[in-house]
Amino acid sequence: MENSTQNQTPISNLLYDWVTILHSKAEGLQAYDKYLRDAQAENSEDCIQLLNQLKQMDMKAVQDVKEHLAMMLEDEDMELDGDTTSTTMGDSQQQDAML
Repeated sequence: MENSTQNQTPISNLLYDWVTILHSKAEGLQAYDKYLRDAQAENSEDCIQLLNQLKQMDMKAVQDVKEHLAMMLEDEDMELDGDTTSTTMGDSQQQDAML
């Protein structure tokens, strides 16, 4: 009985990892603003250009992580509702199960 209560967590370790990744990326985006101000204060156009490029790439990464996290949350909701067929079977297996 002890094992079953120890293994029950509000979210899986993997889901927690992705939430942490999103948080870290979001903090990084905020840091770019400070770095850009520093580069602007030094009138360093090369640094400003590269920082803006890196910020854009990280903004895309944040969007990708958010979309992936949304899919993971949707899958977790289905598992909680008892519908695990979409997460455990391929498309052809799902169709066979429906027949």
